[in-house]
Amino acid sequence: MVRIGDSMVGLASVGEVFEKIYQGEKKPDEIERIELVRELLSYNYVPEEAWDEYAEALIVEYENYYNNKILSHGRLDEFVESIESGSLSLYPWIGKREVYFFDN
Repeated sequence: MVRIGDSMVGLASVGEVFEKIYQGEKKPDEIERIELVRELLSYNYVPEEAWDEYAEALIVEYENYYNNKILSHGRLDEFVESIESGSLSLYPWIGKREVYFFDN
């Protein structure tokens, strides 16, 4: 389920689309937001007037997916580098209960 505006929307194959983009080694800041919507159109109906809302919501979801993938694969250096360069947002983690601190 993805929050689009004020509604929670179920989208088919979001994980597959995110994995395809991740395997293409695209960081969240390297994706055109509308690209995510176009990829999902093969599996879902997206009203044309809502493309911008879907695009904004999907990029936040992809950032979360990407962050979790690089951390789960032990790519902490890439995670820290992305944060330091400003190309990666910590937004998906705001409000979570666990807080992690890493020492070099």
